[in-house]
Amino acid sequence: MKRVLITVACILATLQVAAQEHLAFKGEPIDGEVFSFVQKLNKLGFKSVQKTDDGYYLEGLFSGHNSMLLVESSLISNTAHTVYVMHEVEEDWATLKRDYYVLKKGLTLKYGNPIQSKEEFRSPYKEGDGYAYMAFKGGHADWQCRFDAKVGIIDLYIREQSYGELNVILKYEDSANVKKAVQELTSDL
Repeated sequence: MKRVLITVACILATLQVAAQEHLAFKGEPIDGEVFSFVQKLNKLGFKSVQKTDDGYYLEGLFSGHNSMLLVESSLISNTAHTVYVMHEVEEDWATLKRDYYVLKKGLTLKYGNPIQSKEEFRSPYKEGDGYAYMAFKGGHADWQCRFDAKVGIIDLYIREQSYGELNVILKYEDSANVKKAVQELTSDL
């Protein structure tokens, strides 16, 4: 009986290590052929919108917000490696900032303190002056943090998408598959 328990424990430990080899997005490891990964996202409620040279675009709800996803993959094996989550555009700085800090708190609870964090306005702008959108447009504002998920990196930031339109963006990047994409890209060079 003791031998059976030890065997089962070893199998479970092996499965746990194998499951942690890739960063997960909504519980799905960011791995495998990109179209198969997109199909898994479809089953999670994200609707495919289009495929472009950038990757696959999907839309759906993420953390209670209408969001657009972009799934990137390697050029040769088409292995999924990065998922961008772009929340809908917010026209109100207070709402945008609140959404950012809610996500930052959730990521901190899950992954620990960020390994990098910068949330500031630079001269001539300052918090509360009513010119937050102008500050981002002029490159005078940074709202970004990075989390080390051991098998990947998660970036959270606020960016201007087009004139006067800011949104919260999350980037989930699987380390092993990004490395694979770089090796595929540079192997013939």
